[in-house]
Amino acid sequence: MINSTIDRQMPSSYGHLISETDYHHILDICLKLLSRHGQLESVKEGCIRFTVPHPNNSTQMQVSLDSLVRKCARCERDEWQEIIEEHFSHLSMNEAALNYIFKDYEFARTLLKVLVKPSDCFPDTIDQLVHREDFPNTYSFVVIDFEDKFHFVNRQHVTEWEQPEEQLFEDAFQNLLQEEATVKEVELTEDIKMFGVFSGNYAASLAVHLNQNFYYTIGQYGAVVAIPSKSACFIYPVNDASVMNYVAFIIQLIQDFYQKDEYPITDEFYWFYEGKYQRFVTGVTAQNEHFIAPPPQLFEIIMRLISGNSLDNEDDDDDDDDE
Repeated sequence: MINSTIDRQMPSSYGHLISETDYHHILDICLKLLSRHGQLESVKEGCIRFTVPHPNNSTQMQVSLDSLVRKCARCERDEWQEIIEEHFSHLSMNEAALNYIFKDYEFARTLLKVLVKPSDCFPDTIDQLVHREDFPNTYSFVVIDFEDKFHFVNRQHVTEWEQPEEQLFEDAFQNLLQEEATVKEVELTEDIKMFGVFSGNYAASLAVHLNQNFYYTIGQYGAVVAIPSKSACFIYPVNDASVMNYVAFIIQLIQDFYQKDEYPITDEFYWFYEGKYQRFVTGVTAQNEHFIAPPPQLFEIIMRLISGNSLDNEDDDDDDDDE
């Protein structure tokens, strides 16, 4: 391996979690362990690429250190070796069983699930994986949930399934309905109530089909949804013009989940309306102040509600004009 392919600079996103010295310590342990499983290729922006040799066909793998850094940051330094060894224990795959899974879709379909991940999680291999965009600026991946481990479905491995990707997603989402999820209605203030959805791995995934899985959380004008981690989702029914009051109240909680959770997704807010998700607008002003604003269509609805004109009234006026 050529040393110049190793970028040891700590990603800036880890700055609030660990020091650069600690990052180097974690990286060194990881490289030593992974070198036992295959040929190391590169390290770049907290991602390690390596090749696992097989008699018939070698497999390229990419490992993100994001969740591992977060896990170590919560523990003492002398525990890191054991934590990292446990984290990479999934590399000892039951290859024979996986080969069978990739040949028999009737069996494989019962193991499929969906995981929502940040859009930058697999920058070099994203095109090889079965994925789509449900929440803007994130990706939903089809995974095989097997032996308590997730195996991301690679397009080149499933040719014998002879199934369109739409079918893989349909079956994977259907399997999610068997997973446990806790839904809690929370009263933030006298006027602001929301729903929290909590599930070990699939809170964000279940929220993809909000109108099917959590229809009762959707208000007259949709819902504001945040998915800071795979295990937590927060939903606010939109029934009046107080949307931004809710966002202002909850934004720090979303940031805390996003920054501290072992498997973060995004700290953005979304509006679910008529079966689709739209991102809230974020940016920085000329005065270097951060701002967040509702999507244009939701902004129009809020303005109408503030002025006392509901969408129902507008529809009624249109009907009168037609007559």
